[in-house]
Order: sequence, then C-alpha cells, then structure tokens
Amino acid sequence: MRQCRKPVPLLALVVLAVAGPAFLPATTAWSGDPEVADISEALTQAVTALRSVPADDALGLTRAIGVARVRVLLLEGNRQAAGQAATALVYRFRDQALMSVAFAQVAAGDVDAALATAALVGGAYRLEAPIAYVAWAVAKQGDTTRALEIAQGLQRDDNRVLALGDIAVTQAESGDMAGATATAEVLTSPVERAVALADIALVQFRAGDRATATAALGRADAIVRNAPLSPARNYALLVTAEVHAQFQDFAGALALASSRETSSTQKSIRWNLSMAQAVAGDVPGALKADSSIKRDGNLAASLAEGGHLGAARKALNQVRDDQDRIEALRHVAVVLAKRQERNESAQLFQSARRIATSLRDPGWRACRLRKVAASQAEVTFDAEALDTATTIGLDSERTRAFREIARAQAVNGRFAAAVTWAMAQTGPLTRAGALLGAAEGALQAAGYADVHAIKVNRYRRRSSVYINVAC
Repeated sequence: MRQCRKPVPLLALVVLAVAGPAFLPATTAWSGDPEVADISEALTQAVTALRSVPADDALGLTRAIGVARVRVLLLEGNRQAAGQAATALVYRFRDQALMSVAFAQVAAGDVDAALATAALVGGAYRLEAPIAYVAWAVAKQGDTTRALEIAQGLQRDDNRVLALGDIAVTQAESGDMAGATATAEVLTSPVERAVALADIALVQFRAGDRATATAALGRADAIVRNAPLSPARNYALLVTAEVHAQFQDFAGALALASSRETSSTQKSIRWNLSMAQAVAGDVPGALKADSSIKRDGNLAASLAEGGHLGAARKALNQVRDDQDRIEALRHVAVVLAKRQERNESAQLFQSARRIATSLRDPGWRACRLRKVAASQAEVTFDAEALDTATTIGLDSERTRAFREIARAQAVNGRFAAAVTWAMAQTGPLTRAGALLGAAEGALQAAGYADVHAIKVNRYRRRSSVYINVAC
C-alpha cells in the first residue's frame, strides 16, 4: 500500500481515546493509508472487546472479523495462511474470504491455485459462478487466452455467458475492440450476444468513438427486436435500452419498450430511462418517462447526482412517504456536502433525522437513523453521525451504525479518527463493531471488497443512485 506519511500507532490512539474527544477534527484526521499492523491491531482490539459479550451476541461480528483477518493476511502477501484461515470460516463468510483469496492468487499469477480456491466456494454464489469470476479476473490481468479457456470449460450456460460477456468487455476496456467483438461472437445465443455487443458499444462510446459505438448498439438492437419473446430477450432489451440512455439517446431507449414487451419489462425500461434523463437534467423527460419517480425520491436523488441541485430541491418537496423522503433527503445531502454546500447538507440531514425519529415502528426508526448516521459520516459530519447513532434504540442497529460510521471514515482516509472514537466507546459491542468497521474501511480502500459489490452494475449502464427503502 502507498504511504503518504507514517500513521499514528494504535497505542497512541488508545491514549487519545481515553484523554481526548470522541472524534478527531476532520482537518487533522489521518490522510494516508494505515499500516497493515494497525489494521490487524484494530481487529485484535475488537476481539478483546467481544470477550465480555455472550457468544451468541458476538457471533456475527466474530465471523466478520474472520473475513477481515483473511484480507489482512492477503495485504501482507501471505496467501497460504489466508487460504487456511478462509477455509476455517463458515457460510457466506467463508465464501467471501475464499473469493478474496482467489482474486489475490490471480493477481499473483497463480491461476491454477485460484481455480482450486474458487472450487471450494459454496452456497453464497450460484454453482460455477466463482470460476466465472476467476475467468473475469484473469482477463483483467491481460491473459485473455487463459480467461477464454476457463470460460469455455464452464458447464452451465449461464455462467459461461457471464464469463464470456465479462471477458469481452474487459478486452474492449483494454482497447482490443476486434478481440472483444470476436469474443461476443462466441456466444451462441443471439440475445446473449446482443448484451455483450451493447456493453462493448458503451465502452466504445466512453472512449469517444461514437460512430463505432452506435453501429455496435444498432446490431444489438436488431437482434433483440427480432428475437422470440423470452426472459433472456427481456433482459437484453433492458440492457440495450440502458446503453441508449447512457448515449442520451432517450428516444431510442423508449422505442425499445414496444407493445410486444411485457408490462414489467416496459416499466423497467421507462424507469431506467427516467433515471438517466434526471441525471442528464431533462426533468420534463424524466417525469414523462415515468411519472411515479417524482413521488418516491428517485428523481430528487438522480437530479442531485447529475448536479442539477435546483431541480433536486423542487423534486424533494414532492416526496410524501416518510420512508422515501428520509432516503431522498440523505442522498441529496451527501451530494450537497460533496459540492461544499455543507450548511444546506446539514439541514437536510437534520430533516431526515427528525422524520426518522418520528417513525412509530421501532425497527424502521432504528434502521433509518442508522442509514442517516452512515451518510453523515461519509461526508465527514462525524460528530453529528455519532450523535445520531447514539439515539438508536435497538442495540443491534446501534452496533451496526457504529460499524458503518467507522467504515465510512476509514474508506475516506480517516482510519485513525475511526479507531480513536471506537476505542472510546464503553459498550463492548459498539466498541468491537466500530473497530471492525474501521478495519473493513481500510481494507475496502485498499481494494478488498466482496465480489457482489464489485460486480453490481459493473458497467455503469444505469444511474448509480437508487432509493432503497430496504434495511
């Protein structure tokens, strides 16, 4: 990991936690990468805190600490020990850790070991998908020949399609457009080929070659328009429509939602189109594409993400449901803070917190407050985030909030600040959760993330901001 300056030793952070404030000021927070030893020590302190907690209460955190320890070993370059530690874990924790090991083995050039590790992955991934992810990782390393060999050896059609599509896009991203197209042609199903062509077109468009991109997207369009009705065709339609929207060809995207499609497919296409139009600043077009978007907060969030702050403010006023309004408020508040509109951002966070506090159901109230607190920490409203978290009435959600706050701080380069206030917490569960979050954030900043997080919307075809009321 790069080193900007020598980090504060963890022992010093413990002293600060006892003697100083709960948070270090954002202006003096650690601005570089922490030493691997400091991340490891944070995990050790988390384990120590959990010793006074009943085993059942500590189980989830203990298993998550196990995953983080595997990633620390990988950061140290000790892949063999990391593999052994990963296999000792259980359930999804084991699978997440094993995938991290497999990716590290690919990066080190040991593809055979990566395939063997991926073969051990169990229920958190669909059958053979870990091997498909290894093929993608191998392609990312530049070995297309080996990646294609792995992909072609997959027995399940869905996983082979997944791998080949990823390889094709990776080739396009590296500038090998001819190779990308050739890989797409290997896909025997026309609609699957259309998906790959649409994604290649998006890469070409972003590289500035609009003419070639438009031609590739036209081929994808022709395939999906003429294909028989099927779930695979519906997915291909969604993808090609999303790529049209990224081109800001909104008419072309809308044209794909023809009368032949199921109502759910038409609605999905219109929904994605409206989000893209909002990001582009076409408010009337967004509302026309899907009039429901203004009521659930997605329009406000997407407008803010696109930098259209005046329109976002107006859209916020149209959101009536409390749950949706809280989510929209915190999304817009994050954007405002990142654009240095911190006073207004703080006001929106306060509004979101006030509405969350008024929710009658204790579960929803705790969930919403947690999400507000995590968003506040994301944009360095640290004291406010901690204050919000301390009002959470459910122990499990409060612990989760402390973990998410610390993770957000560490992701943004403030590992020392996160550890400092984590060590100051008197409750062993909250202290352990915050210490784990700090370690997880530092590892995430170093590039260690769950494969699901890496692969979700990995081609950025659609808006990155969706209002999600789930907890």
